[in-house]
Amino acid sequence: MVDSTATQLLELLNREREAIIQADFLAVDHCVAKKETLLTALNNSPVVTGTLTKIRSALEENQPLLTSAIAGVQAARTRVAELKDVRMGLRVYDQTGQIAQVQTRNTGLSKRS
Repeated sequence: MVDSTATQLLELLNREREAIIQADFLAVDHCVAKKETLLTALNNSPVVTGTLTKIRSALEENQPLLTSAIAGVQAARTRVAELKDVRMGLRVYDQTGQIAQVQTRNTGLSKRS
């Protein structure tokens, strides 16, 4: 039973790594719930040290990928917010040195090739 649980966990960690690399965050989310269940089951059972080393290694491989994916999503959100701000208006310094918002206007014209 323990070997089966450990094997399932290792396979799940491999699927999680592939999902992270492919930016399939829905699949990553599904892996989290299964991973918690398998880790709990594994925690309550005796496990061979070599198996634990493989699991730890797989977890350590996935962690920087997750960290980078989170940073990438946060950077994208920041960029989208900045673009939205630009569409709403332009921030400039006025004659007194204060930040002023210059409204951009939509002329109704668009560039077409």
